[in-house]
Amino acid sequence: SFGGDTNNNGPSAGGPNQWNGLDFNAGSDSSQLLWTIVRCGGAFGNPGLAISNASPTFEDCTVSTWQSTGIDLGLTGALPTVKRCQFNGCNRPSDNLTWASLAGFSNCTATGSSGFQGSRVTSGNPGPFAVVQGHNLINGALNLATSVTVNAGQTLILGPGTVIKSDNYHTVTVDGSLIMAGTGDRPVVFTSYTDDTWGGDTNANGPSGGGPNQWNGIIYNAGASAGA
Repeated sequence: SFGGDTNNNGPSAGGPNQWNGLDFNAGSDSSQLLWTIVRCGGAFGNPGLAISNASPTFEDCTVSTWQSTGIDLGLTGALPTVKRCQFNGCNRPSDNLTWASLAGFSNCTATGSSGFQGSRVTSGNPGPFAVVQGHNLINGALNLATSVTVNAGQTLILGPGTVIKSDNYHTVTVDGSLIMAGTGDRPVVFTSYTDDTWGGDTNANGPSGGGPNQWNGIIYNAGASAGA
């Protein structure tokens, strides 16, 4: 597909799981991938873009035909800039994102994933201050893969078009400030993993609708605030 028949074996196409991937570790902040295609890998469960305590820049890149995850932050302090990137044919487009890291993503898409086709957050603590809007989420949707607690003194702001889908009986507990600032045409939505009504078929199982009893809800404790 790229570079022609360089192994001289006649027409052939690459497939997933044929090499490992790219790792960006501490000290790699100045790295830039612009209009770069990363494909046909993911051996041994390696992500296409593995980022650990680093803040590289990826713009207009594609990770495709990937055995594992497209981009994985490993729940570290990684704060990459990820703009207009595509994750096509990955096991899942993203994993182990933190709330703070989401602001660095914008206008990214995913297709052909067997897992959740959106941003997968596995951090239960949003940190001191985090802002998330719809355009920060891959395909405009976030998979809430854990329960979340907004602690006293912390602020989590969810802006227009933010769609959050819980994949289990997770709870959002608020002891600090949870601000949901949707608009009439772009509301903030909390729903279940199976609900295609908002964000589309992000679990890639064909048309399905959400139903009652698929996640826990939002709990505001004494001292919590809900502004707009």
